[in-house]
Amino acid sequence: MVECFINKGPLAAEELNELFTYHNLGYEVEEHYGIAKVVVKYTTLIADNDKILSSDVPFKPVIEAIHSAKQALIDPKRIDIASSIAHSVLAVEAYLKGWLSTQGLKASTLGDAIKVIKRKSLCPVHIVELLEQFYIYRNRTENVGHGAPTFGVLSREDALLCNEMAVSFINYFHRKAIPGQAWEQKGPVSRDAGC
Repeated sequence: MVECFINKGPLAAEELNELFTYHNLGYEVEEHYGIAKVVVKYTTLIADNDKILSSDVPFKPVIEAIHSAKQALIDPKRIDIASSIAHSVLAVEAYLKGWLSTQGLKASTLGDAIKVIKRKSLCPVHIVELLEQFYIYRNRTENVGHGAPTFGVLSREDALLCNEMAVSFINYFHRKAIPGQAWEQKGPVSRDAGC
């Protein structure tokens, strides 16, 4: 729709790029041979994660995994979507293993970490369910969590979503969940309740 407004309507590409930048949407308009196309501004979206990721995360492998996930998407000639997704999940796994160990709890894998968090009620049930789905997605996607004879159908958007989710999970557990304090759930919670 945006491309239509530029190519056939009153909007200029420069004006739209200013709006995209102002609102930090991560898109830009490129013109090729007089035809405007809206493209994802990957380097901007990826760079934003650096601002979002808490600078005081104490586990260096977490930061390196997030960095590797981003690097796998930056160079358009060497995009490695599966590797980016795998590194995003690895970052969450590394963080949660470290976070749990600071509370005297042990987890060998992300799956184990999820079980411990669920069993000890260390965060709301809905957050654990999201984390579990993130883990399941990684495990069931060919050549991301496990080797497979075929490649999964993946897009850059899939990798960006996983990267954003990883940063969000890490920030959530780092900033919001208080070590040693379980979340108490008062009565049944609606499946539609927000987080």
